[in-house]
Amino acid sequence: MSITSLCTAAGTGATTTPVPPSVDNLSYSLGLPGGAYCAGLVRGTVRSVLREHGLRDAVALAELVVSELLACAYRFTPERDVSLSLRCRYETLRVTVFDQHPVHPHGRADECRERRLRSLEVLAALAKSCRGEHGIADIEPPLPGSKLWAAFPLKEVYRYALL
Repeated sequence: MSITSLCTAAGTGATTTPVPPSVDNLSYSLGLPGGAYCAGLVRGTVRSVLREHGLRDAVALAELVVSELLACAYRFTPERDVSLSLRCRYETLRVTVFDQHPVHPHGRADECRERRLRSLEVLAALAKSCRGEHGIADIEPPLPGSKLWAAFPLKEVYRYALL
């Protein structure tokens, strides 16, 4: 029995073959409980996922990026759930953390964003040396919160692994 034969809307009932993990299909999202205690668990998960997808050389950089983004989210939005997204598209490794940071009164949002960016100085140095990018942006309404992200070209990720 094929996967599609279970769904009459799928049409022909053609069989599908599972696609093995690769760089091209690295696309994961994790919901995380509030509190920094899960950072080690997340690093281990990221390590396993990257190895499974043939990105063993990306582990050191990705673990550092994940640690920095989660630390910022947990520091400025303590005890609130966050989500982590790990993707590889267009030869770029992208890590995004979505938090539940509250909306600030008019005029205070920029001040808070700057303070949060300053707390990511290790990530900023890493992005500078590896030709990556990082930032913080508001999540689109109706959801409150922030999106903290970092993106690194795979070529630079591999170069970092040689250090």
